[in-house]
Amino acid sequence: MQALLPLRFVSWLSATTLRVLLCKATRSAVVQALGDGQLYLEETEVHSAFRLWCTLLAVRIMQWLKPGGRPMKILSVSGQELSDISPIGSWATRSVLAQLTKLDASCNKLSSVPDSVTTMTMLRTLDLTDNRLVALPRAIGHMPKLASLRLTCNRIVELPPSLSMVAGIRTLNLDDNRLERLPDEFCNFKNLQSLSLVGNRLTSLPDRIGKLAPTLRSTNLTGNCLTCLPDSFCELVSLGELALTGNSLTALPSEFWKLSSLQDLQGMGNCIGKLPHWSASGAAGGQALFQSLKTVNFCGNQLVELPASVSSFACLSELNLVGNRLASLSALVVQPDLPLHRSLKVLWLHSNQLTAVPLEICRLKSLTTLGLAHNRLSDFPTALCACSSLRTVWLEGNPLTRLPGERQRRGCGRGVCP
Repeated sequence: MQALLPLRFVSWLSATTLRVLLCKATRSAVVQALGDGQLYLEETEVHSAFRLWCTLLAVRIMQWLKPGGRPMKILSVSGQELSDISPIGSWATRSVLAQLTKLDASCNKLSSVPDSVTTMTMLRTLDLTDNRLVALPRAIGHMPKLASLRLTCNRIVELPPSLSMVAGIRTLNLDDNRLERLPDEFCNFKNLQSLSLVGNRLTSLPDRIGKLAPTLRSTNLTGNCLTCLPDSFCELVSLGELALTGNSLTALPSEFWKLSSLQDLQGMGNCIGKLPHWSASGAAGGQALFQSLKTVNFCGNQLVELPASVSSFACLSELNLVGNRLASLSALVVQPDLPLHRSLKVLWLHSNQLTAVPLEICRLKSLTTLGLAHNRLSDFPTALCACSSLRTVWLEGNPLTRLPGERQRRGCGRGVCP
């Protein structure tokens, strides 16, 4: 009986301390965390490193008083206006978070990541989105199981070379930072599958970027200042999604079509005047490309012509060339019975310099939507109205002198044929 008195006193003192230091919502979150191993503090009032330390200490005390609970796997302190998260991973809380696999510290006021966070060797997901980070700790390379790192909306100007030492990283999101260059070591990732660098200040990519080829499947480089892509970029043969929107590219590498797994290509808002030509005598990877590419968008460039090889894209279903300088569509229908004629369903050609629509456009047997608004068309061939698959044609903003009579009687007076 006497032996139980100290334990009861400690329990009473611990419970009293928790009531004083923690709000009701936080106490409730701590109790729930003991049951499912997930501590979510978004709807609590942590707001300071001291309160965060008290919360994690409370978990440790409760685990001691009620052994047998689940180990902590997930911790979220999102939206707490924290400027310091050093209690996470510190000596006092390390045992509580020893098996932590996911940490969400997004939407705070962090200007740095404490080294204590990098000591959590079981961590697989780290979300530091929407903070005030200007750099990452060098010790970040000592997190062997980290697979997903999200750093969107920070102020990072440079990446530490040690980042590439995180061998297991698969998803890396660095959108909306202030990066002007990537270190050469960036190309040493062994398992990187998804890379997003939207809204930075990159003017070039590392010459060895092609070393990411075996695993990289998605890359988003939208909204940077790129003027060209290195030749090794064409070695990224596993790349399925590529976004180059809103840069200053004037051309693509000559062997660009070697990206044999590409399915979605977004290149709008650049200064590209000519697309690279693919030849049947070229690399075998080019032929493979035509079996996978489904969407191409080069809206808002300076294209004056298309390479004839475009008509060999066997799976291309949507082609967007709005806002270029195209004067002819001959490349799309240069020969009869080409792969593109069976796959293309949507063709956008608004705001170009087209003066005529070739009758051979009827070879596009699957075409349902044809956008020709704001060109220089004075006539629309009557034969096109007989295309069995064509459902919508946009013609407004052209100097048309007449429309096909049959279509006009069906209500196409405004230049849109439904």
